[in-house]
Amino acid sequence: MAVSTKTVQLNQIRCRPYSQARDFFALRAFVQTGRQVSKRNYAFLHVGDVSWRLTHATNQSIPDCLDLWEDLDGRLIGFAWFTPDHNGVTIQVHPDYFYSNLRQIICQWVEQKYQSVIRQKTAGSILRIGCFDHDYLNQDLLKRLGYQKDPFHYVHFSRPLTRAVKKRSLLSGFNVRATTKADIAARAALYNVAFGTDAVTEQSYQQVRTVPDYMADLDLVAVAPSGRLAGFAQCWLDSVNRIGFFEPIGTHPDFRRHGLGKTLIYEGLFRMQTWGMSEAWIYTESPNLPAQKLYTSLDFNIFAREYDYIKDLNLSNTNS
Repeated sequence: MAVSTKTVQLNQIRCRPYSQARDFFALRAFVQTGRQVSKRNYAFLHVGDVSWRLTHATNQSIPDCLDLWEDLDGRLIGFAWFTPDHNGVTIQVHPDYFYSNLRQIICQWVEQKYQSVIRQKTAGSILRIGCFDHDYLNQDLLKRLGYQKDPFHYVHFSRPLTRAVKKRSLLSGFNVRATTKADIAARAALYNVAFGTDAVTEQSYQQVRTVPDYMADLDLVAVAPSGRLAGFAQCWLDSVNRIGFFEPIGTHPDFRRHGLGKTLIYEGLFRMQTWGMSEAWIYTESPNLPAQKLYTSLDFNIFAREYDYIKDLNLSNTNS
C-alpha cells in the first residue's frame, strides 16, 4: 500500500475528543486494519487493549484523555491517548501517514494540551511517550523533539498457537472457570487487591462486560476450595489478525506461588486456540522479572520492547 510522503497541513486535518457512542467501532477498526495493512504487529494496540482501556478505570475521563485526528472526509488517521497515572501517552497513526509529519503534529499538540494538566495533577512535569524498539523513525522524531529514552519499558511477548495446547491441572480443590454475573463485585475487588489499586469498581467492571469484544467465556477466574476468587485472566480476540491477548492477569497475594497464573494462562491459550487464534500476546513491565520468567517458561518469546521517551516540560518551556 502506498504511504504518504507529503507534508500534512493543519487545514487538511482536524482534532476532536473521543465520543464513545460515535467512535468506538472506528477506533477498533483503526487498530485492526492498521496492523493488517502495515504488517507491523508492534505499531497498533490490540482491540482488547482498546476495550479494556476505555472501560475499566474510574479515575479518568475518556473524552479528556483520548483525542482523535481525522482527515477532511472524517476518516480516522491518528490518535493520542493520555494515561493520567503516569503522564504517559500512546500515539498511533494510520499506515498512510507513517512517513508524514502527522506524528510530529500530534506530539507537539500533546505537549501543549497536557502541560497544565501534568502540573496540576502530579508533583513532576515529565511527559512520557511510548515508542517501540523497532520503530526507528519514531525514535528519531522524539529525539529531535527533545525526548530521552527512559530505562523503564514494557516487554511484549508472543506465542504461536499452531500446536495443540494442553490444559494444566490445578492443586486439589482449586478450579478454573469463566466469570459469571454473580462474581462481578468479587472480581472487581480481586483486580484491585492484585494490583494494589482502587481503579476498578463494580460499576466499571460491569462496563467492561458490556463492550462488544468482551466474552464471558474468556474472562477466567481461579477459585479456591473455600469459594474465594484467587486469580484471574481476561482474554480478548482479534479475529481479523487472529491474535489473542491477555489483559489483565493477576493473582490474589494470599494465593501466589500456587501455579494459578500458569494454569490460567494455559486455559486462556486453549480457549484462544479453540476460537481460531493463531498467536497469543501478553506483556508486562520491565521490572517485573517473575512475570517475564513465567511467560518464557510457557513458550512465549519477546517480540518487542516499548520504551518510554521522556521530556521535562518545565525545562523545555524554560529553554524555548
